[in-house]
Amino acid sequence: MFTDVHSDTLLWDVSPAINYNDSLYAGWDQIANITNVEVYNGISLNRTYAHHPILYSRGKDGRQVYLIHTSSVHDEDTMGQNIWLSVSEDGGYTWSKDRAILPPAILPNQTAAQTFKHWCDLNIQQRAFQSNAIVEHSGKLFAVAETLDFYCAGKNVSSQTGSGSRASGRVARPLHFDGSYAGDPYWIVKNEWTDYVRYNETVYGTQYAMAYCEEAAALRALLDLPEQVPAWSDYQINYGLYGADRNHSIEEVTHAVWLDDVGLYQRFWRDISPYNKSRAVWVEYSHTGQDWFPVEKHSYGNEVFQTNIPDCISKQYLLRVPSQEKSVLVSNPRFDTYNGITIRQPLTLATTASGSGIEPFKNIGVLRTNASAIISTDTRGYKAKGFQYPSAILAGSNIIVAYSENKQNIWLSVVPLSNLP
Repeated sequence: MFTDVHSDTLLWDVSPAINYNDSLYAGWDQIANITNVEVYNGISLNRTYAHHPILYSRGKDGRQVYLIHTSSVHDEDTMGQNIWLSVSEDGGYTWSKDRAILPPAILPNQTAAQTFKHWCDLNIQQRAFQSNAIVEHSGKLFAVAETLDFYCAGKNVSSQTGSGSRASGRVARPLHFDGSYAGDPYWIVKNEWTDYVRYNETVYGTQYAMAYCEEAAALRALLDLPEQVPAWSDYQINYGLYGADRNHSIEEVTHAVWLDDVGLYQRFWRDISPYNKSRAVWVEYSHTGQDWFPVEKHSYGNEVFQTNIPDCISKQYLLRVPSQEKSVLVSNPRFDTYNGITIRQPLTLATTASGSGIEPFKNIGVLRTNASAIISTDTRGYKAKGFQYPSAILAGSNIIVAYSENKQNIWLSVVPLSNLP
């Protein structure tokens, strides 16, 4: 792995600097000629948690675009949380009706309509899905979900005392290119927790027989590729990953970009440390993409280093624009809180100077800001105001960015490449 990184963590050279007195734009200009499209509105659907959007495109000029995201009735990571899908045939401007593609993982005597607190107060292990990836294989698409199974031994929802989470593996739903089902949901990863938290007693056992799909090995290999590694995995959740200083917890890795002049992959991580957050993006390099996570799995010894890129303690997204020899970072650089609620705005798009080496981000523009003040209540206190948790793809002459608003609505922005900052 690339180890001489000390001079390659200074990756933020944006001017002007963040204006913390400007709560909407942070002192930066709005990017022009963006088309914003709402795909999912939580209040109108009576499902007021929506998060973790994932995008995939295919076809001529990327006009076929697929979006999956997480959805639940009330709370983040609550019992019955599942995955929804919408499809665009015109490059992201119009979308099919959003619909659930994975049934809730609940027992016959349980419901997906209760709150996180309800199950926590009963000391009942919860089973939830998070959207994880969309991959293409053997003439089909596969929408991949990561499991997240929360327990509350201490019954204290607000402080999370005596509680924690496990991940039981990954489930994939095969899809035809028009978004219709190409088969039943199947497991592609299971582990020691899968039966312990009783997935075998849900529809995934009683109807789908807890089966592995025949493409499971091929899908696992695809998800190990540096350009396709998902932001979440069961190993991260169950065992934890730490940066090079062995003191900061890291998660929500970006897809890697290839920097041809230096022969390196580059990718970023979020610092999720519970008490000593750096409020910075962390970086990792590799010559092969085969000597880092998830090909190599270990909690410590990861050569992931803190950068000078500011971060609102949120997920970011990194992609490459080959036609301009630029890297693009979609993120929330400005940290702020109000009445105990994290404010994740503005959502920005930063670009490097043209070149295929390790270049700092120099230019920036505002993608979205001024999120709705209507934020539904939850029983965990986990809501965050703003446009957040981006995913992005190249589609012809545009970049399409998907993101959550207030963790309850799902939006997309179509950004012309000619308007990048």
